[in-house]
Amino acid sequence: MKKTLLMASAAVLIWTSCSEEDALNNSRQGLSSISAVIEQDSGKSRVQVNDNNGGATLSWVADDSFNTFGDTNATYVFNAEKSEFEVKGTAPSTINYAAYPSSFNPTLNGTTLTMTLPTGITNVETQSNVPMWAGVPVGTHLSFKHLAAVLKIDLTGISEYSTIEVTADKVLAGNFTATLGENCVLAPAENNSADANKKVTITLATQNDVEVIYLPVPATTYGSLSVTAVKSETEIKLLKSWTNLTFQRAMMYTASLVNLSTPSGVTSALDDLSETPVVLNLAGDFTTSENDSQITIPNVEDSDLTLNFESTPTTSEENPLIIESEDETNVGEATKELTINIPVEENKETYLTINTPTTTATIAGGDYVTLTATTATN
Repeated sequence: MKKTLLMASAAVLIWTSCSEEDALNNSRQGLSSISAVIEQDSGKSRVQVNDNNGGATLSWVADDSFNTFGDTNATYVFNAEKSEFEVKGTAPSTINYAAYPSSFNPTLNGTTLTMTLPTGITNVETQSNVPMWAGVPVGTHLSFKHLAAVLKIDLTGISEYSTIEVTADKVLAGNFTATLGENCVLAPAENNSADANKKVTITLATQNDVEVIYLPVPATTYGSLSVTAVKSETEIKLLKSWTNLTFQRAMMYTASLVNLSTPSGVTSALDDLSETPVVLNLAGDFTTSENDSQITIPNVEDSDLTLNFESTPTTSEENPLIIESEDETNVGEATKELTINIPVEENKETYLTINTPTTTATIAGGDYVTLTATTATN
């Protein structure tokens, strides 16, 4: 496992021509096809995967809607039974621009598009609501392009949590504008700086049926951005955090639990540990064995690592879990801080050995039979 887990987890969102699923026969508007490309690995979402060099094609669903701007502004609503978009009101003779989704209340002044990203969302599996725009149709084909980055929140392994909170040091919601043109992005409107707009709360109304949430993230550099699952005021699970990372337009970033069940699997996942703090939420049935008991932490200056165990790892006196730094040539190269969180479970005890002589270690939770630590600070 490389940067997919540890860094930006970015997948390029590639534009392709329409597949048969996307062809929308609607002679009344003069548009025979309307397409957009979102991202890969859709799970149950409405994004149906086609292998388009790592991209995927958007599959429209009932009541999907977008707006067009031309000689007459119009709203197009998808009729799933007919597999076509229908115009509310009078169909325009010309289309200069289009914007998706209608729920973001897009307006256009010249070439300046304004959209409102919400602070609160009740998640529905079929709604991804990724802001996009399209220019003048080419022939009868209207093709959308992204206005933001996409955050994919994978809920696999998350249970009994009522909300997901995405928090940043910059605004994620409220009014945004974009000057339409090549590679344009949504940027905060002049009056959009309220702290309330720096957090988006997603209510998991149908969580048992939902595996993936797609959330637009304005394309900019964030000093901090985190994704947490909230069950109560005292039960909060950090899924992912980033610092000083640039979220790029038409790129997808992932927050999820990580199904790693062996020490060697974690060591492999840490191969690309960087200066950006890394949180690994280990959801698998973690087990040590005679031939696989050690997690090796690479030496990266000023890096922080957190290992969150979803369940108590299965260890033994003969095969304790060993967490050890790579051979260090000087203190400055070592991982700065290591945090280990192990839950307390009835009738499950942990044997743990830590050998990180120049790394500060924080150990929380756990019912330890033995805990041996050689660290900079305990």
